[in-house]
Amino acid sequence: MTSEKSKSDVVPFVRSLYPNASEEELGEAEQALIEYLAAMFRIFDRIERERQDDSRNHPDDSRIRAA
Repeated sequence: MTSEKSKSDVVPFVRSLYPNASEEELGEAEQALIEYLAAMFRIFDRIERERQDDSRNHPDDSRIRAA
């Protein structure tokens, strides 16, 4: 997904949140939302990779044992 495509996807959403915002404010809000979502995706992706790596290293989950 290109930057322009992702930006065009959030424009209607941001405009609905801030109907009285100026074009400059809308632009800033759009950019902030795109950056926030990108950060959340990176966090999610890292957690998923770590979970997959962990399951490969401990397939039987033997590190968790009942006391």
